[in-house]
Amino acid sequence: MVFYDYALGVTRTMPSPMDTKGRYVWNTPEILRRNGEGVAVIAGFASVVWTFTALRLADYQWWTITLLQRQASRQFGNGTTLVDHNGNNIIVKSCVVEMPTYDYASNGWCNNVTVNIKRIIT
Repeated sequence: MVFYDYALGVTRTMPSPMDTKGRYVWNTPEILRRNGEGVAVIAGFASVVWTFTALRLADYQWWTITLLQRQASRQFGNGTTLVDHNGNNIIVKSCVVEMPTYDYASNGWCNNVTVNIKRIIT
């Protein structure tokens, strides 16, 4: 995964092997209704929920300090690469990464970590 921070003009690449761990779920935009021709009318944007059973504190800090700059959320721009629901690497125009949450920390590990990536524009 690669995140382009257009505000700082830098690209941040997720450390390996964190980029291949956890449970990564791409959520397509919700179908709200069908128009008169039966075509789906969707709600907004795709999103990702990425959960990890445990992350080393250093990996958690990559999200919170390196990527998010200690902010509650941060917008990333064109050049950000995510994996879509078909398993393809795609470059997105924009997305918002929110501060990860975890249930508890112990011995240098953060447990039951959730990362939300919202407002994905492809």
